[in-house]
Amino acid sequence: MKEERGDFSLNPLNINMKRMQGHHYKRILFFLLFSLFGSWMHAQQQALLYYLVRQPVVKTARPPLLILLHGYGSNETDLFSLAEQLPPEFMVVAARGPYTLSENSYAWYHVDFSTGAPVANKTEEEQSRKLLCDFITVLSLKHKFDLTRIYLAGFSQGAIMSYNVGLLSPSMVTGIGVLSGRLPDEVKARVKFTPELKALKIFVTHGTSDATLPVQYAAAAQEWMGKKGLKPEVFILDGPHTITPEMLKVFNDWLERCLAIQQ
Repeated sequence: MKEERGDFSLNPLNINMKRMQGHHYKRILFFLLFSLFGSWMHAQQQALLYYLVRQPVVKTARPPLLILLHGYGSNETDLFSLAEQLPPEFMVVAARGPYTLSENSYAWYHVDFSTGAPVANKTEEEQSRKLLCDFITVLSLKHKFDLTRIYLAGFSQGAIMSYNVGLLSPSMVTGIGVLSGRLPDEVKARVKFTPELKALKIFVTHGTSDATLPVQYAAAAQEWMGKKGLKPEVFILDGPHTITPEMLKVFNDWLERCLAIQQ
């Protein structure tokens, strides 16, 4: 595994035209057009997040990409520690949240705990959603991966950001993994039920004894998505607010199923 920081050098995307069909077309076209604006990328350096990379163990010309998002107060090394346990076909990227809380402690947005009930900074939450979309594009300029197989997964606050990107910007990703998260009402209110969203693959897992984000959040999200015609795969398992070995196993199984369907 190696640590990298993205840059803005423009490398040819070398897109496989055979994959330019269906709901993937808009995503590939977006990346292609975006790659033409190198000067714009230099001016938008805030789009760059610090990240770690595990190159795929199974070498292919265009591997699938899995981006991991840590929880509140953690950092990129947290979920990156699981990289060697993830499917070997994937290029695995673990990103650091843009907001510094303290040394080695970061977030995707600040949360105010002063009133007893946590209050998210919704402006920062939206900024991080846009930032992650830009980050995916930056990665496509620096690394070679399959633009039709991009997966975004997170734990806790990172899981909330996975919902943000997947449900509000579904053309950017193929699937999302939500590990011990919640689906914010402000995201639900903005969802547009496009063909890209209906094609989005969604994985959800949650611990029954989670005292930080109670398991009811997973049940509520499952009910809401089901009523809207989305088809998440949901796994409610024993465990607190953490990623247990069983959760990791069902997540890996889901990723492998997704890859098998796309082959």
